[in-house]
Amino acid sequence: MMRVNAQWTGEQGAPYFTTVHFGGEETNGNAQDAASRFAVFLNTIKAMYTNKLTVQVNPTVLFVNPETGMAFDAASTSTGPATGTGSDGLLPPANQGMVRLGTSDYSGGRAVRGRLFIPGPTKGYDTDGKPYPAYRSALKTAAETMIAGAAADGAPFVIWSSPRKATTKLPARDGFISNVTTADTWTQWAILRSRRD
Repeated sequence: MMRVNAQWTGEQGAPYFTTVHFGGEETNGNAQDAASRFAVFLNTIKAMYTNKLTVQVNPTVLFVNPETGMAFDAASTSTGPATGTGSDGLLPPANQGMVRLGTSDYSGGRAVRGRLFIPGPTKGYDTDGKPYPAYRSALKTAAETMIAGAAADGAPFVIWSSPRKATTKLPARDGFISNVTTADTWTQWAILRSRRD
């Protein structure tokens, strides 16, 4: 799989970090496609985050063995930064938009799901302490476009389930990836106090 990292700068508590994963063959071309897809997503939603934040996709895309989580190679890519255009005051920095990512896979009897957090929402997208419908719709549409485009590129957007060591209750399990098939947004603001995960 391919690991794409992005760094957010310019606001209180920054830098923040976002990590996403793409499947497909680990090639330079697919790495560029993956980096570009995520960069386009971040640029598409720039009205949804404060103009004090700029996000840049790391040019180095790691090739990672999903079973172990260990990188074995890398590719150099090129994308431009995206700077937010929201100008009507920042919500508390812990407030984040959240995209819920769905797959058709199950593990341990549970659906494999993921989340994508978007920092820097502004007061204009808050209504009674919740995300405004237009904000949620914009995030959902942009995420769906990225998912469909990545699949068409042959480097699908994926959720990585990390490997698990054996415990007294659960057996060991290799890591694995699941193609993302759906995206939706939460009706509440997510609270994320660390962007360094």
